Amino acid sequence: MKATTMTLSKKSLSSLPRDWCKREGLAQGGLVNVFDLGETGLLLRPLKPPSAAEVAKLLRQPPAGPHSSEEATAIVERALRKVRRG
Repeated sequence: MKATTMTLSKKSLSSLPRDWCKREGLAQGGLVNVFDLGETGLLLRPLKPPSAAEVAKLLRQPPAGPHSSEEATAIVERALRKVRRG
């Protein structure tokens, strides 16, 4: 399933549940990944930037150069999962 990233402005949030927006840190707008579920509808997942600690940890990892392509892919996928989970 492919995600599309979109920006929600504070004004466009008026059509979404206010409690959900506050809980997900979107009270002032922000980025969300949107998944098209076809006839079922859309799935919105807030896209939060990694924390400073997560960025520092990722930067301390060895460079991708000496790794095989599979190992480098695994490192990137782990980082993306952490970012998307928030």
